[in-house]
Amino acid sequence: MRVLLVEDDPTLARGISEFLHGQGDDIVHENDGLRADRLLQDSNFDFVLADVGLPSLGGYEIVRRIRSRGQRRTGNHQQRERECAQASHRQQLVQGEV
Repeated sequence: MRVLLVEDDPTLARGISEFLHGQGDDIVHENDGLRADRLLQDSNFDFVLADVGLPSLGGYEIVRRIRSRGQRRTGNHQQRERECAQASHRQQLVQGEV
Protein backbone atom coordinates (compact mmCIF):
# COMPACT_ATOMS: atom_id res chain seq x y z
CA MET A 1 0.00 0.00 0.00
CA ARG A 2 1.07 3.56 -0.60
CA VAL A 3 0.76 5.37 2.74
CA LEU A 4 0.96 9.07 3.53
CA LEU A 5 2.16 9.54 7.11
CA VAL A 6 1.54 13.06 8.43
CA GLU A 7 3.40 13.38 11.73
CA ASP A 8 5.50 16.22 13.13
CA ASP A 9 7.25 14.22 15.87
CA PRO A 10 10.38 12.82 14.19
CA THR A 11 10.84 9.91 16.61
CA LEU A 12 7.23 8.80 16.30
CA ALA A 13 7.30 9.23 12.52
CA ARG A 14 10.49 7.17 12.24
CA GLY A 15 9.04 4.32 14.35
CA ILE A 16 5.77 4.20 12.44
CA SER A 17 7.56 4.45 9.08
CA GLU A 18 9.92 1.61 9.97
CA PHE A 19 7.04 -0.61 11.05
CA LEU A 20 4.95 0.08 7.94
CA HIS A 21 7.94 -0.29 5.63
CA GLY A 22 8.64 -3.64 7.29
CA GLN A 23 5.08 -4.66 6.36
CA GLY A 24 5.85 -3.91 2.71
CA ASP A 25 4.24 -0.50 2.48
CA ASP A 26 5.56 2.44 0.49
CA ILE A 27 5.70 5.36 2.95
CA VAL A 28 5.65 9.05 2.14
CA HIS A 29 6.25 11.16 5.25
CA GLU A 30 5.19 14.78 5.61
CA ASN A 31 5.51 16.76 8.84
CA ASP A 32 3.26 19.68 7.87
CA GLY A 33 -0.51 19.41 7.41
CA LEU A 34 -0.79 22.07 4.71
CA ARG A 35 1.94 20.47 2.62
CA ALA A 36 0.32 17.06 3.15
CA ASP A 37 -3.00 18.44 1.90
CA ARG A 38 -1.31 19.79 -1.24
CA LEU A 39 0.40 16.43 -1.75
CA LEU A 40 -2.97 14.67 -1.46
CA GLN A 41 -4.34 16.88 -4.22
CA ASP A 42 -1.52 15.89 -6.57
CA SER A 43 -0.89 12.24 -5.67
CA ASN A 44 -2.82 9.06 -4.94
CA PHE A 45 -2.51 7.22 -1.64
CA ASP A 46 -4.21 4.09 -0.38
CA PHE A 47 -4.09 5.21 3.22
CA VAL A 48 -3.44 8.39 5.21
CA LEU A 49 -2.27 8.24 8.81
CA ALA A 50 -2.34 11.78 10.24
CA ASP A 51 -1.61 13.28 13.62
CA VAL A 52 -4.61 15.23 14.90
CA GLY A 53 -2.46 17.90 16.56
CA LEU A 54 -0.32 19.25 13.74
CA PRO A 55 0.70 22.92 13.94
CA SER A 56 -0.57 24.15 10.57
CA LEU A 57 -3.44 21.82 9.68
CA GLY A 58 -4.53 18.93 11.91
CA GLY A 59 -5.54 15.44 10.93
CA TYR A 60 -9.27 16.04 11.37
CA GLU A 61 -9.16 18.96 8.94
CA ILE A 62 -7.08 16.94 6.48
CA VAL A 63 -9.75 14.21 6.51
CA ARG A 64 -12.53 16.80 6.14
CA ARG A 65 -10.77 18.21 3.06
CA ILE A 66 -10.25 14.75 1.57
CA ARG A 67 -13.97 14.07 1.93
CA SER A 68 -15.02 17.47 0.59
CA ARG A 69 -12.97 16.83 -2.57
CA GLY A 70 -14.66 13.46 -2.97
CA GLN A 71 -11.40 11.56 -2.63
CA ARG A 72 -11.96 8.00 -1.51
CA ARG A 73 -9.59 5.22 -0.68
CA THR A 74 -9.49 2.15 -2.83
CA GLY A 75 -10.30 -1.33 -1.61
CA ASN A 76 -10.99 -2.64 1.86
CA HIS A 77 -8.24 -1.58 4.22
CA GLN A 78 -9.86 -2.19 7.61
CA GLN A 79 -7.23 -4.71 8.73
CA ARG A 80 -4.42 -2.43 7.58
CA GLU A 81 -6.01 0.49 9.45
CA ARG A 82 -6.00 -1.55 12.65
CA GLU A 83 -2.34 -2.49 12.14
CA CYS A 84 -1.36 1.14 11.57
CA ALA A 85 -3.24 2.29 14.66
CA GLN A 86 -1.61 -0.44 16.73
CA ALA A 87 1.85 0.52 15.45
CA SER A 88 1.25 4.15 16.35
CA HIS A 89 0.00 3.20 19.81
CA ARG A 90 2.98 0.90 20.44
CA GLN A 91 5.40 3.67 19.43
CA GLN A 92 3.69 6.11 21.82
CA LEU A 93 3.96 3.54 24.62
CA VAL A 94 7.68 3.19 23.95
CA GLN A 95 8.05 6.96 24.13
CA GLY A 96 5.99 7.12 27.33
CA GLU A 97 3.28 9.30 25.83
CA VAL A 98 0.36 6.99 26.68
